[in-house]
Amino acid sequence: MSKNLNLPDFALLTIRDITSSAKEGRVGILPISRITWLKLIEHGFAPKGQQMIGRTLGWTVQEVREVAEKISRGELKHLKLWAKK
Repeated sequence: MSKNLNLPDFALLTIRDITSSAKEGRVGILPISRITWLKLIEHGFAPKGQQMIGRTLGWTVQEVREVAEKISRGELKHLKLWAKK
């Protein structure tokens, strides 16, 4: 992961905590964009998250760590997330 997390595995993170944005100059936990995170969810490679407040979704630190491990091992490189259906 980009950032060392000293949080318990059950702590909830928002999409802004997880993803990075060059446009906003924001570095998230993972070096991926918001749209990439949403595509990973859509294709079943990341969990859907749980509702926190209103429309805000959250993912546990453990869930994010598991996705980060898959990325670091190169398990998701073969994905064609942008292919038209």
